[in-house]
Amino acid sequence: MGRSAEQIKRVGTPRALEIKDDIYRLVIRLDAVPTQGWLNAFKAALPVAGALQPAAVSIDKTELFFHSEERTIPEWIAHIGLWMAAANATLVEEDRAMNVWRAAEEAHRQETQRRLAEMNEKLKGL
Repeated sequence: MGRSAEQIKRVGTPRALEIKDDIYRLVIRLDAVPTQGWLNAFKAALPVAGALQPAAVSIDKTELFFHSEERTIPEWIAHIGLWMAAANATLVEEDRAMNVWRAAEEAHRQETQRRLAEMNEKLKGL
């Protein structure tokens, strides 16, 4: 699972794509396609406030979409920034935990090899 913690960043400014009944559909471009782990962390991120929920955001490859009235667009963008930061931080933490686990596994493997070699030395005289 040799992935390093990839930080997903916003590219450029948000863009309005369409408007219907005073509700805008907007897109924010991302600098990479998020992993499933990142997407899961994003969808679980806090804070949420009323309609401002990460579950209301859809992500397709490097594009993040949301719907908003004009007056709440700045709040949406601020929350999306917080949720992205939370997802990035979660991946850094998972990556750190995976590295600790890998190091423990390697130490265990080396100890097992050492003990087997020791036993094989003892068995030579039998």
